Amino acid sequence: MNKALKKKYIVILILFLFPFVLYVPSLRFGLTYKDDNILVANARADGLGKGLSEVFKKDVFSEKDESGKFYRPFLTLSFIADGRVGGEDLFFYHLTNLLLHCFFCVLIFFFFRIFDIGAKASFAGSLFFAAVPCLATAVAWLPGRNDSLLAIFVVSAVITFVKWLRSGKGVWLFLFSVFLISALFTKETSAALPPLLLYLMFSRGQAGRRDFLKFCAAVLIPCFIYLYLRAGADISGTSLSGLSYGSLFYLPALSVDWLFPFFNQKPAGTALLTLAAFFIAFYLVKKSAPNRKRAVFGLLWFYIFLIPPLLGMGLYFSGSFFLSHRFYLPLAGMALALLSVPRPTYFGKNFMRAALALLFCFMCCESFLNCMFFRNEWVFSQYRIKEDDPCASENYADVARFYMDRDLDGIAEKYFRTALAENTVRLRNVHLHLAAIALKRGRLDEMYTELQAELKDNPDNKYASDGLIRLEKAGYKHR
Repeated sequence: MNKALKKKYIVILILFLFPFVLYVPSLRFGLTYKDDNILVANARADGLGKGLSEVFKKDVFSEKDESGKFYRPFLTLSFIADGRVGGEDLFFYHLTNLLLHCFFCVLIFFFFRIFDIGAKASFAGSLFFAAVPCLATAVAWLPGRNDSLLAIFVVSAVITFVKWLRSGKGVWLFLFSVFLISALFTKETSAALPPLLLYLMFSRGQAGRRDFLKFCAAVLIPCFIYLYLRAGADISGTSLSGLSYGSLFYLPALSVDWLFPFFNQKPAGTALLTLAAFFIAFYLVKKSAPNRKRAVFGLLWFYIFLIPPLLGMGLYFSGSFFLSHRFYLPLAGMALALLSVPRPTYFGKNFMRAALALLFCFMCCESFLNCMFFRNEWVFSQYRIKEDDPCASENYADVARFYMDRDLDGIAEKYFRTALAENTVRLRNVHLHLAAIALKRGRLDEMYTELQAELKDNPDNKYASDGLIRLEKAGYKHR
């Protein structure tokens, strides 16, 4: 084995093992009961079925014959694979999350190298990417897997696309199509990739007519297959159904939230972070003079892939710590832009090394702490109620249900009342749960009042109406 090949294997091993060691505690985590319980339960049900084709016919969160808007067949397939390997042991679900992140940390090294970034810089950039604190969600929280899976397919598509541009070999274009359709079946955000690659093709002066037509065919065939199968699925819309174009105003400010996670909707904070975003973009474009096209491509990548979750989730995206995995794919572009800037010469080499080492240690500690927020339902719920996000009342209601499931009705009632007092989003079943607590304590008048309140807020609540009917049949008369 020659020396260069040996070094490459060592680099791959380090890039794989480092994030594994950093996040190895996540292997013993449980469920947070925020989407992950639904995903695991549905995957187990699908895995016991006769055919996996049903996965391509429904929403990832829905049971069979129920419509939804989250078309994520490959995400469901990954959960089904976990269930078939490990049964009901959550260890294998968390292991998959961790292995996907480790694999991507190796893959992004080759992503940097395909754009002619030096081996040392690519290695350092990949290590830093592995330790970015906001990406701990993609490892520790089971639903965060979708973004690491998406990033693997999208980055693989880019690598094979660039290899095709350079070699002209059809096998690379075929692999590009395979990765593109895989990305589409993972998340519709990947539809933004072809326009980005067109920019890359034209900016490199490699946009011959024949190559352009081949590229169009390689894109249109996967898109046709995706749209055909999606049209046959029971999907009522897209994850962008609740578009909020006003959120685009906050895009610059939110774009630095991964670095300065203290975004708020107050004018002063938004203005400050917006200025910071423009300064970072201006600095990257100005200082990357030898590699400006590469830096611009990285910035376009970052902002284009950040727009869909911002539009679909609105400002809820910024206020919830467990949604930070949405930065996973965009940050690959930001990392490319950062690595396109030459090392500053006004700092000594030793000073830069010491500063980067200190920053890296801080990032590792922060990532480890962020990972711990997802270790079980209680920790996750307690941390959520500390967050000042647009769904505070929902967070309090989740904590209340946690205590109610453990027969701690006094604490549960307290949190249910707090959820109603917050009144930040429309809540379902809170009054119904309070009615159940009142019934256990023999307070029928209070039970009646809570059931009436539930029907007032949610007239279609069958359980509340059934409860009132049972009270009347039992001879109860409200005073």
